Amino acid sequence: MDKLREIVADFETDNEALTREEVEAARALLRHDHRQAGGATA
Repeated sequence: MDKLREIVADFETDNEALTREEVEAARALLRHDHRQAGGATA
């Protein structure tokens, strides 16, 4: 989740705040990437 917070903060520095749907989509992608890496942190 720290990586997600970092990405959101980085994005919101230059853009508008993310919607709840965008945050949920990012979480889903991070979970997917986490599983693909065999449990390694992203």
